Amino acid sequence: MARLIIVAALLWLGWLFYRRLKRQRKPHPPTPASGEAMVRCAYCHVHVARHDALEDPHTNELSRHLPGEKHWFCCQDHQARFISNGPLPRRRSS
Repeated sequence: MARLIIVAALLWLGWLFYRRLKRQRKPHPPTPASGEAMVRCAYCHVHVARHDALEDPHTNELSRHLPGEKHWFCCQDHQARFISNGPLPRRRSS
């Protein structure tokens, strides 16, 4: 009977050790840095993280944009729409 208790205790300790190792190896998801730079989509005016945003490729060309003015976009669809149609009109909140 004592052997059974010792084997059960060893199995239980092994299981606890395995769980602890498994928990330590699990990769933690990256957390956004506090104060991360945000930019506004030039088309829909939604704010997105700068590292996720797309930059306007036509910044330095002569176009309807002011020279040197940067525009950012939340997706490629909004980038294409802005280039062809311009920005959406802003809605006023009441």
